[in-house]
Amino acid sequence: MIASHELVDTVMAAIVGAAGLAPCMAAAKAGKRLLLANKEALVVGGDVFMAAVRAGGAQLLPIDSEHSAIFQSLPEDSATWLQRVEKIILTASGGPFPARVRRTACGT
Repeated sequence: MIASHELVDTVMAAIVGAAGLAPCMAAAKAGKRLLLANKEALVVGGDVFMAAVRAGGAQLLPIDSEHSAIFQSLPEDSATWLQRVEKIILTASGGPFPARVRRTACGT
């Protein structure tokens, strides 16, 4: 699989749905820098995907707007996240909630 090929150093995951999990897992296990442009690997793979990231020594970087915003707002030292971050509130910017967002934006 190209995502784990020895000449590849960075993989961008942008495949819609569960089809994107296999290349993400391959890249994670191979210790690649993995740029997530969507959340599919996290939603579908969950703990198994994150275990592969840790075991392979992969670098996981969110590049989707919402994920990147959260990542950028966290303290630099990830070991302190649980002690320093009580709550993250992410507003619905669209997606499956467009009617809800419009009502909230209008104050109704």
